[in-house]
Amino acid sequence: MIIMLTINTNLKKFLKEWMTSNDPEVYRIHITHTDLDGLACSVILREFYHNMIIEGRLPLFITRYSSAGKSNIEKNIDVLFDTTGFGNSKLDFVKSRKYLVLVTDLGCVDPEIFYHYEELGFNIRFCVIDHHQDILNLVDKVKDPSYTPYSVVVNPEENYSAAKLLFEYLSQCGLRYDSTHDPKQYLADYIKAVSEYDCGHWGNSASDSVREQFIFSTYDKRISGILRYVNMMSNMYKENDPDAVLESKIVRDARFNMALEDYEDSLNSMISRSIFINNDEVYTDRLMQMLHINEVDSDILLYVCEPGTAINNMSIVSRILFKHVMKIHPNAPKILIFVAVERGVIELRSSEDCEDNCAEIATANGGGGHKHAAGFPMDDTVKSIIIRKYWR
Repeated sequence: MIIMLTINTNLKKFLKEWMTSNDPEVYRIHITHTDLDGLACSVILREFYHNMIIEGRLPLFITRYSSAGKSNIEKNIDVLFDTTGFGNSKLDFVKSRKYLVLVTDLGCVDPEIFYHYEELGFNIRFCVIDHHQDILNLVDKVKDPSYTPYSVVVNPEENYSAAKLLFEYLSQCGLRYDSTHDPKQYLADYIKAVSEYDCGHWGNSASDSVREQFIFSTYDKRISGILRYVNMMSNMYKENDPDAVLESKIVRDARFNMALEDYEDSLNSMISRSIFINNDEVYTDRLMQMLHINEVDSDILLYVCEPGTAINNMSIVSRILFKHVMKIHPNAPKILIFVAVERGVIELRSSEDCEDNCAEIATANGGGGHKHAAGFPMDDTVKSIIIRKYWR
């Protein structure tokens, strides 16, 4: 595993140009994940960007929010660069620009999508900052690392999520800030909490990191909800607007209390309305094959949550369920596979001594994550088979 906490020359050059160029032909694009870590990247860029001292008018940037998965990311990129995004009449004008594309918390992006638009005549440079194992797959696909800067996976035990990486890299770029409004001071605690949560080092449900996730979970994951969350977090740091700060704090407290109550309901529902299906060996083996999990060496426990069970904060609830399962099963398995039918997702959790990699399993199914915690979207075929089997 490669660790890169000190910014290299190419990455520094890219980020400085992305942040400081006042050339109207330089077009900034930020593509980030729709989870807490990804949106924290959006908050960071907004705060750094709007509080720098730069001569001349600074052009704005576009942010696209994408769920994980290669196809989802490519759809967002296609909207920006193909003719359906800009219109045929503007294509020549658009190609004359220089595009700086910064991708955060989406290491599964395939560089080939950018090379495709380069071949069509677009002037594109891209950079990927992430901490998932997926990003190691980029190394062999990048044509010229000196041309295309990218960061690499950081050991999760170091608590470096994508947001914390971005924060550290920008801080090392030597950018100038308004001395009365320094992002390093007021963003540090927020980024620390986000990073601890995203890397799985969040302790109990009363920790600051879980609190941030709970607040985030109350926002709709469609674009309107995403923007409300980012705007709310940005208002938290308007030192020259105490009313906006106070309003955001009131909103955060109210949403946290709402999420905490919902979490307790979700946990009770998941425990009471989940079916242990390992006792059906033929069916379990078939399901394992469909999920590309039939070759793992560890013992596996498979739970399916009944349709109609609404579950929020899946990552937190799944972790608590794993601890619950470890207690009630004397010969506890190494991996828990939790199928949330209603949400259409499958969560993987494993013990610290498990040698099999949850992230590799999730990646094979169009998802991603970390060695001991990962997830992926449920295939419609798998979903229909499960429903027919247990809830006809």
